[in-house]
Amino acid sequence: METYYRNLIYFLPDIVYQLNAEGKFVYLNSSVKKLGYAPEELIGEDFTLIIDEKDREATNLIHFINGAAQKEASVTPKFINERRTGDRITRNLTVGLISKSSESETHKILKGEVFATGLWETMPDGSRLHSGTIGIIRISDSEGTSLSNLLRLERHYRILIENSFEIIGIIAHDGTILYISNSVERNLGFSTMELIGENIDSILHDSDIAMPKTIFKNIMSGVSPRHKTEFRLKQRQGDFKYYETMITPIINREEDMTMCFVFHMNDISQRKLIELSALKREQMYKLLLRTSPDAILLIDGSGDIIMANDRAVALTRRQKVELIATKFFDIAVEMPENIEETSFFRTIQEKGTFENISFSVLSGNKKVPVEASFSVIRDGEKIIGYLAIIKDVSERKKIERARDLLEQELLAIIIKKLSKREVELLHHLFLGNRWPKDKRKIGKLMDVLPSTLDQFAHRIKKKMQIDDITRAMEIVSHYYKWKPNKPLR
Repeated sequence: METYYRNLIYFLPDIVYQLNAEGKFVYLNSSVKKLGYAPEELIGEDFTLIIDEKDREATNLIHFINGAAQKEASVTPKFINERRTGDRITRNLTVGLISKSSESETHKILKGEVFATGLWETMPDGSRLHSGTIGIIRISDSEGTSLSNLLRLERHYRILIENSFEIIGIIAHDGTILYISNSVERNLGFSTMELIGENIDSILHDSDIAMPKTIFKNIMSGVSPRHKTEFRLKQRQGDFKYYETMITPIINREEDMTMCFVFHMNDISQRKLIELSALKREQMYKLLLRTSPDAILLIDGSGDIIMANDRAVALTRRQKVELIATKFFDIAVEMPENIEETSFFRTIQEKGTFENISFSVLSGNKKVPVEASFSVIRDGEKIIGYLAIIKDVSERKKIERARDLLEQELLAIIIKKLSKREVELLHHLFLGNRWPKDKRKIGKLMDVLPSTLDQFAHRIKKKMQIDDITRAMEIVSHYYKWKPNKPLR
């Protein structure tokens, strides 16, 4: 990977250079061949060798030679630069570049734009020592001699860099963006000229600003040869995108010095959105499992419990490690008669869901009444298990029993208010006689006048507070548990 990035730097269309503190070249990539020089031809030479004579004074070399680099300069440093980001670095400096023909020693002047920043070393006493400069020269003229092989390689890398969806950047030690590929405009909306010379902090999310410096420090100290991380980069409209970034140092082997860092940034916003959504869902499910008032079990295709929430543990009174891998039917008892263990899960598969099943769960030595719903869990077409949501209804059963008992007590009080003759009338209705159609027949059986039966019926309705005497008969028959064709006692 480092070889790839070193090749990327070497064949970058722009000239990448590094100077030492005295202004001598210690590194040049192959693009200097555009000026007619081989990189090794200039290593160790003063940078002014390629600067047009009339522009040499503007490069401000004397500022460094006199040892004033650590003071606030009255003149902005140029080709050599100890400054920082934005207005405090060299950017878009136009200089004349001396080119030479490979066939003769004739020279001509080409225009170039310079972007540069200083390299510093921190001394033991905390002071900073200027150790050199790294920069990029973009040749403005379309002329210039190049080797055919260089042109072919340059074309390859230019197409690669300028048409790549990934953002490729060259970042100095202090975070200054020395180069950034055109793809940054497609990704973030900024042009390359807006960002070159700025600090990468300007497009990083506030929470990520400290990361590059820490990574640079770790790489330079030998903790890791390169580093893969994630950054959030700002778009022109102010939103942020997630980028997976590989940071690789470019090392000048001759000087044994890290010149700069290549950032290879790949947009992972969609993937991150999916990951964050999945994380939120996972957190929501965990919260649901923790806070659910119902017991939740995940059962595999063999009927073994493979997951249980805290409520399930409390309901069964078993340790979670004990509950996991227990057969579901080892804790489920008193299933309805129409549900058999052998066909239970097959029924769920056929229906997809199985709801409101009443049974009991073993809770220690007790049986706790529950109601449960089961759902099939699929992975595509494959059934991988079942989800059971189990509600403890023991309290509800107690309330229902108490309510039934109260109703029975109230009913007994009401029915005991009925006279024997009124109960006898209701019994005749229970045996199949209809009211009032069979009133005369019932009167003969009871040896009373029909008008007297009307009085009985009126009193029954009033005592039981029911308008329908047939409904009164049903209630009383349930209370006395009457049997057909059995005489009234």
